[in-house]
Parts: sequence; structure tokens; C-alpha cells
Amino acid sequence: RLSSVEPSRRLANIPYVAHVVGLNVLLLIAFQLVDQIQEPSVSFIFEGLNANALPLFLLANLGTGAINLSMHTLDASLSTGRLIVLLYLLILCSVAFVCYARSWRLKFW
Repeated sequence: RLSSVEPSRRLANIPYVAHVVGLNVLLLIAFQLVDQIQEPSVSFIFEGLNANALPLFLLANLGTGAINLSMHTLDASLSTGRLIVLLYLLILCSVAFVCYARSWRLKFW
């Protein structure tokens, strides 16, 4: 009975794969439509992220580790999880903006 199989990220079964592929195709179509409607422009946050991709990636990984060590995320409520993700993204985008505004390129090589 294939129709009774629940989507599972851990098992990577067909319903999960179909869900992920469908969602990504939908997002690509939406981004393409927005790109055709609007003039191409690059946000300052994207510029800051692009200029400092590796240090911001490392900061994001450290932030994820800090969150996972400081609380039991599986027991968190939906609103707590959303607040954590919002603050997490706010911090990363703020760092990217400050780096862009001050023309900092955080390179270690």
C-alpha cells in the first residue's frame, strides 16, 4: 500500500522526495516569475552575504550549535521555534549588513 506511506525525512521515502522536489520546483517558478516582472536588482544583504559567505556560514554553524546546546529543540513549541529562527536570521542578516555598510570583507587567506 504505497498510498498509506507517510512522508519521512529520515527514510527519504517517495512521498518525502516528491514533496521536496515539488516545493523546490514551485519556488524556482515563483522566483522566475518575480524576476521577469521586476527589474533585476541585488539587495545589499545579498551583497554582504556574497562578499562574506564563508565567515557567515561559519557563524551560522556556530549559532546552530549554540542553540542546540542551550535548549532541547524537540520540546520547543511552534512559536518558540519560529522566534528562534527569526532571531537567528535577524542576527545573520545584521552581521551581513554591517559588513556591507562598512565595506568589510572577512577573509582569512
